[in-house]
Amino acid sequence: MFEMDAADLAGFVSTLHVTSRQKPVSQVSCDPLVNGWNVWPRGADSFIPGNPQYGGFERTWTGEAVPLEMLSCASPTGDWLHVEFWKLEGGTLLAKVYTDWN
Repeated sequence: MFEMDAADLAGFVSTLHVTSRQKPVSQVSCDPLVNGWNVWPRGADSFIPGNPQYGGFERTWTGEAVPLEMLSCASPTGDWLHVEFWKLEGGTLLAKVYTDWN
């Protein structure tokens, strides 16, 4: 998980091999520190598991975080890559990234 300037979003996404895009179920302020099906549609092509070992994120921003979009992507090293974007105050985004492999 990392913060990025919203102006860098298009350049970042252009480096990914996006296979599907999903909007959040609700666009209200939520907690991006919680993994699993807390915001995104069930049945999406990718997700971040809610298991405790995949948590431990720390809040680095102030104010609210509003979910914008999640991307399911092909991964060159794993089975898939999951990317979430959250809008923060001041033109900043939070990017949350997870890859899965067997």
